[in-house]
Amino acid sequence: MNLSKQFELLVGELYKRKGYRVELNKILRGKSGARHEFDGYCTKGKKVLAFEAKYSYLPISLDDFSRFLMAVDDCKIEEAHMVTNSYFSENILSLALRYRIKLIDGNILRKELIKYNLDSFIAKNDSPFSYFAKIFLDSLDRSKTLSKILIPSNQILHLKLDSIDLTKKLEI
Repeated sequence: MNLSKQFELLVGELYKRKGYRVELNKILRGKSGARHEFDGYCTKGKKVLAFEAKYSYLPISLDDFSRFLMAVDDCKIEEAHMVTNSYFSENILSLALRYRIKLIDGNILRKELIKYNLDSFIAKNDSPFSYFAKIFLDSLDRSKTLSKILIPSNQILHLKLDSIDLTKKLEI
C-alpha cells in the first residue's frame, strides 16, 4: 500500500474519532452526471462532509485544489475539508475562504492527531500504521537502523509522533 493511501486511512481514523461514520474512496455522481471520488465521505447525524487527503512534501497544487472544489460543487457537498501533512499556497488560502473549503495543514493536523489520541498508537507490525511508523523512524535516522531494531517482524509496536515534523519530506 502506498503512502498516500496510508495517509487517507490515518485521516479517516481521525474523522472516526471525531464521531463520524467514514466511507473511504466514496464515488458520487454529480448534478452534471460525472462521477467523482472523495477520499472520505463522512456522516454524523444529518451532517455530511467530504475530505480530500493529500500527502506531500510540496505545497498542495492549485490543480488538486481545483479538482476537489469542482467535485464538491458538482456533488453539492455542504462541508468540505482538504487535509495535508504539508501546507497551502496563498492562492489556495484565498480560494478556500471564498468557497468555504476548510483547510487542514500539517501543523493543524499534528494538533488534531494529538487531540484525538492518534499521536500515539499501538499496532501490529503488518497494519497500515506500521508502514507509517517505519517511514517516520527512518526519517529520524538516515541509516534506517531504528526501524529495524524497533519494528521487528511479527511484533507489536508503539509509536509516538511528538518529535516528528509532518510537513517535511520523509525519505522512503
